[in-house]
Amino acid sequence: MLSSPFTREAMPLLVAVGVTLVGCGAQSSVMRTGEDPYRDSESAGEVLFIDVSKEVGPDLSGPVFAMAAADVEGDGWLDIVFTNHHGIGLLNNHHGSFQFTPNLLHPFEEDTHGMSWLDFDRDGRLDLLVTVGADRGFGGGGNLLMLGEGQGAASFRLSTALPEVLTDVRGRGRCVTLADFNRDGWLDIALMNAVQEDRVNRLAGGRAQGFDDWSTSFGLDHIRAEGLVGVYLSVDGPPVFVAYGAGADGGKIFCFAEDTGFHDCSSALGLVKPSSSVQAVVPGDYDNDGDLDLYFVRG
Repeated sequence: MLSSPFTREAMPLLVAVGVTLVGCGAQSSVMRTGEDPYRDSESAGEVLFIDVSKEVGPDLSGPVFAMAAADVEGDGWLDIVFTNHHGIGLLNNHHGSFQFTPNLLHPFEEDTHGMSWLDFDRDGRLDLLVTVGADRGFGGGGNLLMLGEGQGAASFRLSTALPEVLTDVRGRGRCVTLADFNRDGWLDIALMNAVQEDRVNRLAGGRAQGFDDWSTSFGLDHIRAEGLVGVYLSVDGPPVFVAYGAGADGGKIFCFAEDTGFHDCSSALGLVKPSSSVQAVVPGDYDNDGDLDLYFVRG
């Protein structure tokens, strides 16, 4: 446990809306709170989750790497977009019932992995940044940016304006982390790659016009992990970043300073790195004592 109070939301990478898309190769599921006819009278009044996947539509099986929820259609209902190593699938939420679109990239297919919603071109509309992975480990196409140009899934188009630091043609993309790392008011983007000596992580520093390549300037290229989760430890302080995924640094905490960049601050915060591989980390106050806890999923 970390002793600093958890007083601000984590970086916008995880959206908890009562909807769960489970695991690589697992069945996708929608869980809804409500009455459970099988619970006993002693549990009356408790909120339980009920599997309603078959009733609402997305009773699907297949590989899934990542998911992100957003109101794609602009109708006030959260839709679910996911990557499945072949494209970008959409579960379109029509008032609680989902319709499935297999691949928003059609007719293209890419080895899609991590993703994040953002307003890349600063036009007030949702855009989607997606990393492309192992199939291009020998130098295929780069990461993908889908720009929203109107309302609804049909308005998204593939952009050709992604800067080189984010296209990262030789990378093996895994996860996307959005943060204002140097706290200058501009959004920065970290792209984490599968751990491999000649394919380093990328850091794009936001500025008034576009992005600068900070990959080597601030040491992100030396972090041996496939993802970062940002959390705040105080109201006014900068975020810290918990690394996860394959690699020697999975399970460590990294702090960021403008003069030194990323540095391992695990020991200073009292964290002992787990002995085995950390596949995922979910921050939260699990014992409801006001302090930040970290839940590690080991693989």
